[in-house]
Formats: sequence, structure tokens, C-alpha cells
Amino acid sequence: MTVTLAYRTQDKAYIVGDSCASDSISHSTVKNHKVFHPVGRRDIVFGCAGTFRLPNLLQYVPGIFPPEDELPTDEIDLSYLINEFTPVVRVLIDDFDDDDAWEVLIAVGNRIYRMQMDLSILEPADDCDAIGCGGPVALGAFKVLNELEPEMSIEDRMNHALKIACDTVIGCQGPFRMVETEKVPDDILEKAKKFSESNKRDCGYEIIRHDEDIHDQEVQEAAKSNKKKKKKRR
Repeated sequence: MTVTLAYRTQDKAYIVGDSCASDSISHSTVKNHKVFHPVGRRDIVFGCAGTFRLPNLLQYVPGIFPPEDELPTDEIDLSYLINEFTPVVRVLIDDFDDDDAWEVLIAVGNRIYRMQMDLSILEPADDCDAIGCGGPVALGAFKVLNELEPEMSIEDRMNHALKIACDTVIGCQGPFRMVETEKVPDDILEKAKKFSESNKRDCGYEIIRHDEDIHDQEVQEAAKSNKKKKKKRR
């Protein structure tokens, strides 16, 4: 069980998580990181809840995302996550059991997303989101702190929101770990943009749409042909 909280500003995004491993009987504190950068991407942060198997894979398996000098941060948007990242996760969880529950918060640059067990991806309208058994409490506490204690630092507000969740909900506990997205250096970003421009490829959705357009055109041509045949018969 877990509490993991994400928050975005105009410049970056933050994710903080607890260190609890628990079941219906017992709990313990672990050194495993629930919040981390994937291999080769300092501009991306994962925050996980549920089974530890998925964060094990997302943190240590290389190639989850292309390296920083091949894919610009701005191109890792909702469309990219749906078309390119989701198939990767599908492979990673292929051997998971039905009771291996999980959710993931994804911070990319100054944007945050949530991936659910059915592989759907949500982009919250608010600037914050939370997952895990303590998520609703932490999210509510954080929103109150944003309104009543705006002079507090972001780090203090997020950590205090997690403390309130851990004081309230069984199944989450400190210490807390916070990781923020980092800006890619300009020279690497420029290299990534050039690489991306020279290696453009259609995403799955665009290919599907293209096939549908061809199908629609074929249907329309068949309909016109049938009309001409009917006219000749008359």
C-alpha cells in the first residue's frame, strides 16, 4: 500500500512517495524507491503504487524511453504515451497476476499523467494528482495547504500532505522521497530535435486513421459504382 503525490508548476513537476510495504496483516519500511527517474531520462519521473514488481522494472530496465539526445521532452505528450509507452508497459506486465494491483504517476517536464491498470492514461485538469491508499487524503490535504499556506515551499507542502495521509491511513508511512523533473541541457535538446526530425515515423493512431480513410474512400467508390449500375438497369 502506498501514498504518492504529484504536482506541476510552470517550470517543472514533482513527485513524492512513501516507503511502506504492507499487506492485510503487517507492514515494513523498505529502501526500494517508489519515485525515480527512468534510465537515461532526468526530465521524466515515475511515482508508483501497488506491486513493487512494476517500479523494479520501470527503474532499472533500459530503453523504457529513448535517450535524451534522441527524443525531445516536448514530444513525450499524451499521444506518445498512448501509442509508444503503453505497448512497453503491456510487455512488462505480461506475467503479472490478477492480484498485482498497480498505478503509476508520470511526470514529463512540467506535465503530469496517471496510468491505470487497464493501461488507460489520464491527464488531470488540476495541477496535482495522487495514487495509493493514502492518495485521496494526501491530495485533499495538499489542496488545502495550497490555499491556506501558499508561503510554504512546495517541498514542505507536499511532505506535509503525505504526513497527514500517513497519520490517517493504515498502509503508508515515511520516510518520504521526492524527485523533480530536470531540464535537459540545450545542446542535448537541440541534438534530440535534429534526431527526431530526421527519424519521423507515423504513430499507431495515425496509421489506423490512414487505413480508415482508405477504407472510407473504397466504400464511397463502391457506392457510386452501385448507383451507376442501378441507373443502367432502369
